[in-house]
Amino acid sequence: MKGWEVSLGFEPTAVADLRHKDTVFDEICSDYEEMLDARARSATAAGAEDLADTIAALELEMSKYLQT
Repeated sequence: MKGWEVSLGFEPTAVADLRHKDTVFDEICSDYEEMLDARARSATAAGAEDLADTIAALELEMSKYLQT
């Protein structure tokens, strides 16, 4: 899933650069993309809600990386 960088207010170039330089950040981004896809496919509201908590935590983690 692409475009999430802009929707979160992140500079896409900064995200791409950091993904290439930092394997941990890249893994966080990959996990985030997987969770977004899983939430989109979720058959129940409860399942989507559970994923929303994980997604929010990953967004916070990415934000911390990008602020440094």
